Amino acid sequence: MGKAAKKKKLKIQEDTKNRKPELMLKQRIRIIDRFELIEDAVLGILFFSVALLFSTSIHVHFTLPKLLALRICSLCLVVLWIVRLRRGKMQILPSFVLYAGAAFGLWLILSTFFALHLPTALHGVYGRYNALINNEIYIVLFFLVATLPMDIKRISRITIVFVFALVPVSFYAILQYLNLDFFPWPSGRSASTIGNPVILGALLSLGFPFALVFFLRYRSNLAKTFWGAAILLLLIAMFTTISRGPALSIIISSAIIFFINKKEAVKDLKKIVLFAIPVFVIFTLFILSSPASLEKIGQRLKDISNLKSDRNIQVRLVYYKAALEGIKEYPLMGAGLESFRIVYPRYRPVQEGQSRDVIPTMVHNGYLQLALTNGIPALMLYLSFLSTVFIVFLKKIRRTSEYVTRLIMSGFIGMTIGYLFQDLTGWMEIALTPFFWILIGAGVAFGIADNGYNEMRRWKNIGMYIFLTLVSIALMYLVFDAINRIYANRLFWQAEHMSPAKDWKQMEYNIKEGLAAVPGDFYHEDMAGILYLKRYNETGEKASYEEALRLLENAHRHNPYDIYVMIHRVDLETVALKKGLIQKPSSSVEKLVSSMLDMDKNNPSVYESAIKLRLEEKKYEDVLKLLEKARTLHPEELKYYILEGNMHRNTGNVSKAIEAFRNCIKISEAKGIYDEDWLNAKHNIAIHYLNKKDFNNALKEAKEISERMPNNVHPYNLLGDIYGISGNFDKARESFASALRIDPGNQNAKRGLEQIKQITGK
Repeated sequence: MGKAAKKKKLKIQEDTKNRKPELMLKQRIRIIDRFELIEDAVLGILFFSVALLFSTSIHVHFTLPKLLALRICSLCLVVLWIVRLRRGKMQILPSFVLYAGAAFGLWLILSTFFALHLPTALHGVYGRYNALINNEIYIVLFFLVATLPMDIKRISRITIVFVFALVPVSFYAILQYLNLDFFPWPSGRSASTIGNPVILGALLSLGFPFALVFFLRYRSNLAKTFWGAAILLLLIAMFTTISRGPALSIIISSAIIFFINKKEAVKDLKKIVLFAIPVFVIFTLFILSSPASLEKIGQRLKDISNLKSDRNIQVRLVYYKAALEGIKEYPLMGAGLESFRIVYPRYRPVQEGQSRDVIPTMVHNGYLQLALTNGIPALMLYLSFLSTVFIVFLKKIRRTSEYVTRLIMSGFIGMTIGYLFQDLTGWMEIALTPFFWILIGAGVAFGIADNGYNEMRRWKNIGMYIFLTLVSIALMYLVFDAINRIYANRLFWQAEHMSPAKDWKQMEYNIKEGLAAVPGDFYHEDMAGILYLKRYNETGEKASYEEALRLLENAHRHNPYDIYVMIHRVDLETVALKKGLIQKPSSSVEKLVSSMLDMDKNNPSVYESAIKLRLEEKKYEDVLKLLEKARTLHPEELKYYILEGNMHRNTGNVSKAIEAFRNCIKISEAKGIYDEDWLNAKHNIAIHYLNKKDFNNALKEAKEISERMPNNVHPYNLLGDIYGISGNFDKARESFASALRIDPGNQNAKRGLEQIKQITGK
């Protein structure tokens, strides 16, 4: 090699050496960019999976699949953040945001130790699971996202993906509204993949501000058409929920965005107007496409103008009063997360409209709920934390004159204020709350993007690694917990379908496996006890009674505050008395009856359970006292007339019994209610006529039941009995056959056909 070649080689080596830091930096930037895409992909998976996942083969169709997706994605984000500590950079959170968020999270943990029922405060109410564990996951998600490097491209990418996740949700809501649903959900207001129309509306209200932001941001007609279509889609889906709070939230957030960007928005006024006209026309045509929708809108507007006519509002006001009373009782530490189900019965009023025999699980006001469950300090810390978030947002707007940046930040402000507004009538939900915490975290990350970074060449604080490792382990456990809950839920769903089919062996196996998956869970123990109670009621097997007794006592021991567990335990004793297995109720059941009446003295179901027990004991004086008190509280409660009729029939006072049954029918038909109580009353009157050999009137009553309830097996069995006793065996055979078409396993119909065969020989 010549001198010139050697000199050239040395020069290349020297240049490469000098450029090595630069090359390493570029390589590092490429790694970070790629790594950010991975993080954003996980966030996108979280958005889509939590928004869309549900299952029709478990009891809890919506919450549990979303719960599993949330925990898996949260675990992935924590692991990625641990990797980021060594490979990338982390934004420095302002101390006031860090301390406010940490204080709120720590207070939730501290106050939970003072909860009335710790398992509920940790895991949550069955079907919701929005207690301490998930709340801490939301806070962790906020801090993870808030410390990520964030520029305008990344914040745009995250919010666009979130809006895209709402597109299939919106399409499904519209299909439900048009009666084009794929699944047999109850008809009415659209709930889409969320499971609740109010929560669906709240979720759409989170995405709407960003759709509006991107419509205002992009100048091209194509982009405006695309985002205009997204806005229209969200608006129509919002309409199908018939939810007032989220609708007002959208109005508020839109007003905030236009107010902050009024100078720039004026320039696009012509395009906005041109867009608004076809949107208004299409939206109006969609509304007019269904006359039923117009009726719903009219009723909603009427309710808004006259709050006294809105039963839902009146019931919620009752909830608010009960929550305020609970806050007075537990002002500092609260009663525990998701404890409203425990507290509410103490303050239940005599009349509360449509929910008089239902115990609600939430206050329908996020602020009252938080103050009740974790104390007034928790509410103050929560509002203080959100105040720090607003400070970050406002500082970002004041620091920049760039239109796009101001526009995006105004979207976050509008979204946050809109969420806080609708939370006045809303509540936390897995299908809603994590999105809010992630989005405000992203907004904070973008708001502090120009404050500098904490370079992570090598993280020297081993404590952070230990903490995040513990969080990862906890999340792995919670992932398996969610899987076990889904598995147990699936088994119990199958067991319920096996009960009517009398597949007792498989039902036993499912219950055993389900309880093993979630040991100590009183909800599943209660469900198992109910299934064994049904089995005992049908078979009279002592073993079924003993198993139901064991399960229900375990459920009561694991949660002594649950009224429904108490009712089921008393009902088991009632059935045992009826079948002659026991001669009198146990002392523990007598205590339960007293406890029920003390804890939830205005609940009709509590009185019904106690009265049925006393009826089987033949303590008719006690029955009359309970009926008198119950009817004073709820004079038009149909089930009380059925119980009164049964009592008079047992004592031989037939005329009084018939009078009670007719009163039940009169009240029921005046209200246009044709339910099981109405059926019971009509059935008893038909039997009365049958006993008197008045076949014509008996048939008249039975036929009226079958006309009102054509898919109910009982009127056809009744018709079969009447025809059979009157000697019309052909008609009797037809009636029992109709019963079997509705319920192929119905034993009464099978026995009726067998008796006809024995009498007629065919």
